[in-house]
Amino acid sequence: MPYYGYRGLSSSKRSITGRVWATDEKHALRQLEDRGLQKIFLKPPLPWSAWLERLRPASAQDHALCCRQLAVLLKSGVSISNSLDILLRQPLPPALYRAYQTCSTSVQQGSSLSAAMRKSRGEFDEFYVGLVQVGEQTGRLSQNVLDVSDYLEREMGLRAKVRGALTYPLIVTTLSLCMAYLMVQHVLPRFINGLFPPGMKLPWFTQTLIGVTHLFQKPSLVLLALGLLATLGLMLRGYLRTEAGRVQLYETLMKWKPTRDFFGKIMAVRTARTLATGVEAGLTVSAALKLASTASGNPYLARYLDIACEDLSDGHPLARCFRAIPFAPPMLCGFIELGEETSALPVVLRKSAEMLELEVDEVIQTFTQLLEPILVGMMGLFVGFVLISLFIPIYQMLGTV
Repeated sequence: MPYYGYRGLSSSKRSITGRVWATDEKHALRQLEDRGLQKIFLKPPLPWSAWLERLRPASAQDHALCCRQLAVLLKSGVSISNSLDILLRQPLPPALYRAYQTCSTSVQQGSSLSAAMRKSRGEFDEFYVGLVQVGEQTGRLSQNVLDVSDYLEREMGLRAKVRGALTYPLIVTTLSLCMAYLMVQHVLPRFINGLFPPGMKLPWFTQTLIGVTHLFQKPSLVLLALGLLATLGLMLRGYLRTEAGRVQLYETLMKWKPTRDFFGKIMAVRTARTLATGVEAGLTVSAALKLASTASGNPYLARYLDIACEDLSDGHPLARCFRAIPFAPPMLCGFIELGEETSALPVVLRKSAEMLELEVDEVIQTFTQLLEPILVGMMGLFVGFVLISLFIPIYQMLGTV
């Protein structure tokens, strides 16, 4: 949905100019008339603005902002239907606008909010829909939507922290690759061709450097290699988006202890928060565990949570069910056992999630701090390889003089 420029008169006959976000001219005029403007003149958007808007995906910030606005409206006592209508007046990305528009239409037709959200699974994940469903069942819809907004804002903050930490190493990597390309493409060919006489016996690493240099002199082969890598990357990305691909990915990650500990803590944080929210909302532990399985959005985690739910139905304690999960952190299992003994399960679940989240933040911070010297070291290895490949044959030539 594009922006329309406008000029109009207020009730006090003062000229007002600005921009309004609308689906078409009628929608823009209706919004401006609702604001009390008169004698409105609309400036149509640029021809390519609508096309650019369609290309802009909904970001994590857009989702978090919409969720926070919806929570505030519901907390204020505004009905679901009116809340969605108010939300649709805000400037939203096209995909998110269509999703909330579908929700608004379905709710007006008598559907529940969670059922309406399930019609737009591409924009609302199972965690969001699951907590909305719990809120509808327990009468805590506004509070649960507020919990979702808090969770999305924490996720957005974590991603921003990682992006900020990776910005400098990414710049260093890009400049290093550009310098390496310029050396291999333009500098080394002129240097090598006039340095080593024909028929000279060269070390294997010098031959490797010369072969790479000659390869970069053939643009067709370079483009073919890049196209092949791009095709393989797209195929791998498509496979990892399938359920079987995601299960295979997590099974591979769980084979090594560092990745098992890291991703196990991430999955434990989300599971603990969902369990705590469900139990606080009045659900039984078994029902909350089923919700955690559905809301996880991770088929690998859901498989283990379903097994834990079956064990719980057989009469086993929740702590024992979680100890059977191979990647569950021992601290979480200990907190769950403590919560079962003290009848304060939601409190200890939230506390364990906070502590695990601190550990995840520490791991990410350590990794990002180590990444910069690793990248600089890799660039140093490349430069060292080039120097050794060039100077050892030169030294051999000088020794024969």
